[in-house]
Amino acid sequence: MMRILYNIYLIMALLSVLGAPAVAKSINGENNNIMETTQLNILYMGNSHTKRHNIPEYVRSIVEEARPGVKVNSFLAPGILFLDQRWNHGPSRKMLKNKELTHVVLQAQKYSQSRRKLYSTKEAKKLVSLAKEFGSVPLLFPEWGQRGRHWEGKYVHDIYANIASESGACLAPVGLAWDKFLLSYKLGLHDIDGNHANQNGAYFTAIVLAQSILGMPANELDNSAIAPVDLNIQKQMKNIAAAVFKPELTMCL
Repeated sequence: MMRILYNIYLIMALLSVLGAPAVAKSINGENNNIMETTQLNILYMGNSHTKRHNIPEYVRSIVEEARPGVKVNSFLAPGILFLDQRWNHGPSRKMLKNKELTHVVLQAQKYSQSRRKLYSTKEAKKLVSLAKEFGSVPLLFPEWGQRGRHWEGKYVHDIYANIASESGACLAPVGLAWDKFLLSYKLGLHDIDGNHANQNGAYFTAIVLAQSILGMPANELDNSAIAPVDLNIQKQMKNIAAAVFKPELTMCL
């Protein structure tokens, strides 16, 4: 009787192992395709443009619905700091040294609203270098332009694009996507202050970030269940995001 019970237990144990989901490989270089893992750990380093209306939560929803076998964990670096301040902030640098991170989203590079002053980008490049050193993929998040300042999105994008080209980071063209969407559709993306995103803008931003993380144009993504906009507007947003998707620049695989 005991032998029979033991054999039953052994068979059940084997079945449970064979039926278990694959565990994510470590993120220190063993896995050549990061989207083959079952878990993504994404650290966001930014200011209120990242944190307001919970852009990371929208990104999580979009990625998990596009890849049902993938679990996304989001982490926010403390405080509301510019990237040069992040480099001089010990707790932020310590977070970048976590080898369990898969991606680091970097936002809040200083820029001159008058375009008369150039701010240092060397700290942002150092953050990118540190992220890469410890095995995570750095994704730059250039903000959109303020309402009525139609030149600003491209201006900010170009600053981040220069950082990306010199540091090897990937780049989510958020500002360019906003400009294109606002030229084509009447739906507002700005909050009442004309600076931050409203819920629609936060969701649209998350689409642009998610397509870089996933390495696929947004018009190939499934609709999101937690989106603040209807299916037709989701389609419009994904088509615009896909239009600025350039694999050589925006893919983070």
